[in-house]
Amino acid sequence: MKMVIVVVMMVVVVSQVSGFNLEETNLLCSVLRAGERVLNSTAVNDKLKKDIKDTLYGTNDGVHFDKKGKVTIRGRCFTQGLRSPLCTYRRNLGCFAASVVGTFTCICTPGTAVRGGKLCGESDWNGQTWSGNTVRLAETTTLFQDVWEKIIKRCLAGKDNMQNDKDELETLQDAVRRVRDNLHEAGGFFYLGGNEGGGCIVNNRFPQGICAAYEKRQNRDKNNVTIPWADKIQKAVENAKRALQQPASQTIYSNTDPTTVSQETTIPAKVIERTIESGANEQLSASEKQSLQDSPTSSEALQNPSAEGREHIPHQPLTEEKTLTRRKRDAAITNPENIQSDEQRTQDAHTDKEKKNDEFIFSPLTSGSKIINMECLLLPALF
Repeated sequence: MKMVIVVVMMVVVVSQVSGFNLEETNLLCSVLRAGERVLNSTAVNDKLKKDIKDTLYGTNDGVHFDKKGKVTIRGRCFTQGLRSPLCTYRRNLGCFAASVVGTFTCICTPGTAVRGGKLCGESDWNGQTWSGNTVRLAETTTLFQDVWEKIIKRCLAGKDNMQNDKDELETLQDAVRRVRDNLHEAGGFFYLGGNEGGGCIVNNRFPQGICAAYEKRQNRDKNNVTIPWADKIQKAVENAKRALQQPASQTIYSNTDPTTVSQETTIPAKVIERTIESGANEQLSASEKQSLQDSPTSSEALQNPSAEGREHIPHQPLTEEKTLTRRKRDAAITNPENIQSDEQRTQDAHTDKEKKNDEFIFSPLTSGSKIINMECLLLPALF
């Protein structure tokens, strides 16, 4: 009876090793594929796309992975050259665990525990390992490129059915949630991959420590424990969804030219209809004609004026002083040089009026009327 139990236990261990971290690989693959679709096939703005890209591949001032498997390490991350500090996120440590591809590298780079078995669905690693606190990054360059070619690049191969922008964002959001659901807690950390709570070291004491770990702080659970790439994706997706919900008509001016009115917004022009009648056969000057042509009340607008916003000034008899004042105002709109000459004409008019203060001047009544004074009325009577 005891021999049967031992055989069963051995079968379970071999099964775990042969398919090690396969589920975690598929979950991270879903995040990476969904993120790539958002980057390449949606109308999400460039700022949010950059934020999402940084969460997938890392930042240029820390650890960055290119699409050939090359790893560039700068700044404080350069001192974290061993597997455990790079794959365990707490405070200022865990530069690999801070991005999706970096997390891929933590859970899929072979260590001592998987020799002869499959890791992330792959078994042929040419005897290379990244284990313990002795193998540094300089010794793993080729191994990381193998992880990219055999696992991560394969994850990105093929095509998916495209969705609308909102659905693509929600697919990415859901993929991140499923990664969180897979976390397991041990020793003050939440682990992705691995099946022991001894840290992501991978040595003889913890042979299956091929994982990424995130420190549990402030009594958080797996749904809100700090995972830099997951938190940033969640924030970027929420901002992108809000941006997609904003109606385009709220933006009056385009992004490129603040003087250009957006096509989505219709601003009714206020058409002013004016009737100005003056003395007989009065001719407009060239500057006044140009003023009327350039003004908002052009003939094109007047042919189809809006019922709203049309100001009608009823016909009123105009005195000579008012006529000159209005003519001055209209001419000043397009040709300020006319102001000086109009002022001179106004002064002359005042001078003539003072000389003829005993005369009665009748304002013109129609466009064909003439100015009539008392002298014209008295001449026939005298003869």
